[in-house]
Parts: sequence; structure tokens; C-alpha cells
Amino acid sequence: MKGQVLGFDGATGAITGEDGKRYSFEFEQWKGDKVPQPRDSVDFVAVDDVATEIYKTAGSFTAPSLDGVGDTLSGMGASLAGAAEKVDLNSGKLQYVRTRPKLILIGLAIFAFFFLNLVVFGRSSSTAFSLPGDLDDTAALFGIFGRGDDFSLSSSAAMLLWSIPLAGGFAIFREATGKKSRLAEFITAAGCLFSFVVYGMILASLENLNTGYQNFANVVQLGLGGYVFILCGIGLLLTTLGIVKTVPGWPAPEKKAAPDTEAE
Repeated sequence: MKGQVLGFDGATGAITGEDGKRYSFEFEQWKGDKVPQPRDSVDFVAVDDVATEIYKTAGSFTAPSLDGVGDTLSGMGASLAGAAEKVDLNSGKLQYVRTRPKLILIGLAIFAFFFLNLVVFGRSSSTAFSLPGDLDDTAALFGIFGRGDDFSLSSSAAMLLWSIPLAGGFAIFREATGKKSRLAEFITAAGCLFSFVVYGMILASLENLNTGYQNFANVVQLGLGGYVFILCGIGLLLTTLGIVKTVPGWPAPEKKAAPDTEAE
């Protein structure tokens, strides 16, 4: 195999082979008259990662180039760009989504219900899905001191947030079957906005403890899921009322000009 000396410390050295790999060698394997020098072109026998029977050659050796890798990546980028250009924004499926932004909002709200934090309690947090159970545990804790009723009420209110996945799922089902359910859409929107009311009830419950509220106020915050609910709730109201009919920024389908016909 052809290669090039990378370095030599008087006892051992390293060679880069034409295959791009690095091979170590010992001076005993050097067959030249002079001490190996960096950039010496050599011919050697590779045994695993070790170079043996090393001979210095008169020709020059060019280390493997990464230009081919760059060309390959450029080609991949061009292919992806070409594929993106071929995406037909006027296709029926994409236009179906474009004219029904409520489906995107409902889907996002359902995702937030199960996976995004609605309330953050210091280092712990609760999604809308887990919040009723967490509030029940808190009510049981403060119930020892006769202060758990407010948290029980907040837990009951949090159960109403189940209207988001239930009504939202029903609205999506009706839309998929070619029907509409404005009531289900309104209930989903109301459930999203009601999340902020639940958050306020939790703060009020802490305030009613009369002690340590200031400390709690610094650590109890509305989570990302709460903000998503508010935005989805407002958006659903706008779409259900017909104020917003298409996804903002999504271009309308291009109208194809009718072919010119010559009069006979």
C-alpha cells in the first residue's frame, strides 16, 4: 500500500495510507537508508493497524481529499432542494389543511393537554392531564391543617379541562367525515381558555393559606402548555366564528389560465 509518513520520534512513527487510515510502525520495519521524515512517500504492508516492511519511494503521495465528500453533500443538498420545490402546495390534501386551520389548533391543544406543562411548581410541574391528581394530593396534604377545600375545588375545576381532548377529538372526527360541529369547536376553545382560570384558582388557594404565599408566588408559574392553550383558544374562536378561514401566510392555490381557443 502507498502512503506518507506523518511523523517519527526515533523509535515509532505513524503513516497515513492511501485508504485514509492511519498506521503505526516501529523503526525495525523501516527499510530505508535514512531516518524517516515527515511527508516521505512510502510503500508498506498493512497488518491490521500496523505498517510493516516500509520502503521509501521516489514518487509523491497525495493524501486522500475530502473534496468528494463535499461534492456528495452538495449533491444531497441540491436533491433535497429540488424535492422541496416539487412539493405541490396546490395539492388537494395540503389545500384541505390550509382551509381548516382549526384542525391544526385542535391537534396542538390536544398535544399540549397530554405532554406540555400547564403549571410549574418550582422544580415540579403538571400537565393538564396530571393536574387533577396532583391537586388532590395537595388537598390531602393541606387537609391535615384544615386548608384542603380550596385545592379540592381547583382539582374539580381542572377536570373540566378534559373537554379539550374529548370535544376536540369529536370535532376532528366530524370534520373527517365531512360534517361540522361548531359546538364541539366552541367547547374546545372554552376549555383551552379555562386553563387560565384554573391557574388563577390555584394561586387563590395558595393565597387563602395566609402564610407563606409570597414564597409560593415566586415559584408557581404558568407553564408552556398554558400559553399554548390560550393561543389555541383564541385561534379556535376566530376560526369557528369565521373571522379566520385559512392558515395565515399560506398562499392560495394558483388559478390555471384557460387555454386560448381560436375562433373557427
